Amino acid sequence: TYSNRDISYSKPGQFQRAIHDHEIAIQLNRNDALSYHHRSYAYDQLGQHKRAVPDYDKAIHRDPVAPSPEAFPLSNDVVHW
Repeated sequence: TYSNRDISYSKPGQFQRAIHDHEIAIQLNRNDALSYHHRSYAYDQLGQHKRAVPDYDKAIHRDPVAPSPEAFPLSNDVVHW
């Protein structure tokens, strides 16, 4: 539920709420690759690139085939994997 609610928060001005929901989703299921991926996207949109990269790494580690980095590209400030 928390992971899905993020979709409605993935708009400008709502990224902090998305991060909060994904923190709860991750606490409930530490193996949820999509929650890590979406939280990293929200961090990136807020310019918090150093916080985004570890979450992308965790998402890849938990599910190396989904989602692709092209689905939520990082800013040009961050190296793509």
